Amino acid sequence: MKPGASQSKAGHPEPPPASADFKTRLIEGSPDCIKVLDLEGRLLSMNAGGMVVLEICDLKPFIGSAWVDFWQGEDRKAAQAAVKAARNGGMGRFVGFFPTTHTRKPMWFDVVISPINDANGKPEKLPAASRDVTQWKRAENLLNAIVDGTSTATGDAYFRSLLERLARGLGVRYAFVGNVSRGIVLGRWRFGTTTRSPIILNTTCVEHRV
Repeated sequence: MKPGASQSKAGHPEPPPASADFKTRLIEGSPDCIKVLDLEGRLLSMNAGGMVVLEICDLKPFIGSAWVDFWQGEDRKAAQAAVKAARNGGMGRFVGFFPTTHTRKPMWFDVVISPINDANGKPEKLPAASRDVTQWKRAENLLNAIVDGTSTATGDAYFRSLLERLARGLGVRYAFVGNVSRGIVLGRWRFGTTTRSPIILNTTCVEHRV
């Protein structure tokens, strides 16, 4: 063993610590939006990967602004509670909705905030990591919408409710549902126009046999 090399308790050489440059590149290249807040919840920094996700070209106008103000409604309350929990030495977490800055693309993020302590063990800064969970949230919203809208419906009312909830949950103007077992196609829900009632199409299926 070379002089000065450290060993673990098991007698094996310990791996060299990661360089500061490597850690910086690891954070900057992460697809998660990684921010650092001060104890008042003001934005101090954001990684390059997060800026790309949120469509932020210039971070300077946002530096020093209240991070909780990025959120709206109940999500803002959840963000405030998360900052408070981290400032008190714990971990704050919530899932919130945030549209991107330029195209206003709807996105949901799983946000985790925890403290970095100073030499005395007291919170000094608050890293906040936001992971894109948009696909999961859309699937959850769609499932909830369908269950809530069809749980008490029967017959034609079920079919109409299913079409409406499916279109609303997917955020689309048209939804189509087919019933292959009965040999008919399909219902259509037209959403976002002056006509908001389902249009039921009874089209006979053509069965091909070889």
